[in-house]
Amino acid sequence: MSNSPFKITLSEATKFVQDYVDEFIKIGGPSIVPNIIGGTIKKDLLIKQRDIAREKIKILNESGPYEGLVAWFCWELASNIRDTMFFLSFEVSDWIILGSEELQRPDFKLLSRPFDIYRYNSDLDKDIEKLLVEHGPERMQEAFPDLIERGDSNTEVGKVLKLRLDFHNSGPKEPSGEKYNDTPFGVFENEKYNDVDDFLEQPNLEYIRYYFGYDKTKDQNKIRVILVGVDANKKNMVPRNDTEAKSTGPYILQKSWPPGED
Repeated sequence: MSNSPFKITLSEATKFVQDYVDEFIKIGGPSIVPNIIGGTIKKDLLIKQRDIAREKIKILNESGPYEGLVAWFCWELASNIRDTMFFLSFEVSDWIILGSEELQRPDFKLLSRPFDIYRYNSDLDKDIEKLLVEHGPERMQEAFPDLIERGDSNTEVGKVLKLRLDFHNSGPKEPSGEKYNDTPFGVFENEKYNDVDDFLEQPNLEYIRYYFGYDKTKDQNKIRVILVGVDANKKNMVPRNDTEAKSTGPYILQKSWPPGED
């Protein structure tokens, strides 16, 4: 079995998501976050970003693979917390500064965001493990344009980058006043374990569904990102046992920040 800190079992994923629901959605009184617990993005967009990252590395004559994925927490406040939008936008983390003219191509500046989000339903989602196993197209909800280009603050991506700062500045805080997360993103590194490639190259993978998780054992960055593969029928692909989860797939990944944190 792999010692990767990213690949987790179905039972571990269930606990992360259940703890998120218990901490933020089921608490008494007004919720401090909207009842959104996940969303779905297209695998092809992330594959395109990965291949673009490798092309940038080639242009710069650098060695080594791209680093992995960054998932930005985006927080669009509304007067009613239930109307606040909370979603993730993804980009490949290649840690390359786009300085030269050759690296200023529009397709080198892409973000992917969900084409649907999922709101927790207290009647349907009492069993989180069942949700993770059976989540399919009948549960898909509100939609976004799913590909946006990076640019200045007047473009869609500029708005998304503002929304990630809104999360950093105005996102959920603990009763003590401390932020649940010190950084407005989660990172999945590929360099050491190749987990991102393992995940993206799973047979029959067409989409990626993310869920928000919560890890109360962490001192910081307690809101986690859980990634689950989705097939062409928009049904979740989950491991049946721990061997599949860690070695052969299907895979579930979880991470936040910093990279390499166990």
